[in-house]
Amino acid sequence: MFFIDNLRRVVGTAKPAIHYPDMSHYRFVTPHRTGKWYPDLLTAQRQAFAIGAGFLDPRSGMFYPYKDSKLEVGSPDLEGNPQGLAA
Repeated sequence: MFFIDNLRRVVGTAKPAIHYPDMSHYRFVTPHRTGKWYPDLLTAQRQAFAIGAGFLDPRSGMFYPYKDSKLEVGSPDLEGNPQGLAA
């Protein structure tokens, strides 16, 4: 149980990120930059480094968020968001 509790604390979820058409999208936000929406959590974590939100360690598979970065989970507003949904 210790591992699962710590996994939730570090990556925000203990469930595998599988994309279904009606499910949420994920992006990281820092005080100065906003990431693109991604269809699964793993892709959002891989791309977080580009905006300075954190990094995904390839050896351990653990995500390490940087200070003041936040994970947003929701439905992307493609009309109001010029970045749109990342492919």
